[in-house]
Amino acid sequence: MRFAIVGEHRKVFEQNRSIHFEDLLSKTSLDKLKEGVEQTVFSKTHSPDWDSLTYPQVIQEGKDLAFQNEECKKIIHQKSFAELIHQLSNVKSLRYAFDQLIVRNRKHAGCQLSGFTLKDISQLQGTLFGLLLCIEKNGATEETSSSLLNLKEGDGLIFQDSVPLNLDLFAERPETYLLIVYAESKARIIYRDQASPFQGFKKYGYLSGDLLRDDTHPILIR
Repeated sequence: MRFAIVGEHRKVFEQNRSIHFEDLLSKTSLDKLKEGVEQTVFSKTHSPDWDSLTYPQVIQEGKDLAFQNEECKKIIHQKSFAELIHQLSNVKSLRYAFDQLIVRNRKHAGCQLSGFTLKDISQLQGTLFGLLLCIEKNGATEETSSSLLNLKEGDGLIFQDSVPLNLDLFAERPETYLLIVYAESKARIIYRDQASPFQGFKKYGYLSGDLLRDDTHPILIR
């Protein structure tokens, strides 16, 4: 789905470092993404539903879905998302960096993603933007100070890598989101924190200091 970017969109993005787009995913794409995510995560965790998953399970098994499911890969590598970011920012080249499933449920009481940015968690030098897609939301849209929660199914939030993440992971009814991270074309692996749960590059043969390769992390627009 293509969006026409006008000056007002760029102004909002420049001022707030983030912008919310409604219905960024079509109903067909949303259904395929839901199915792909559920097939992948539930089969690996042997969980019957999202409420059964612990935070460590979500982080570990919901990492890099583009490598695990073909339908997820098609959506995560979708060039129209990168083109949208290009129109907002004028950044000419964007590379897929990584993706991560985020789940809010009753098991995550006391768990929060807060106080850090994509730069802090990415293990990359050269992260640029994040796109948070709302996959499933069983409750009403929350009117809160957190722009991450003001999304309905199919909506997307594009934000710069300097925006602090602020998301309470507890919810009475399960919600699922997909975070897609974009980097510059010459993004480099920097293992700042060896214990980071978001570190997933070693399994693809990367050492600290390596540049991301096209065969694993393709450039989406040049």
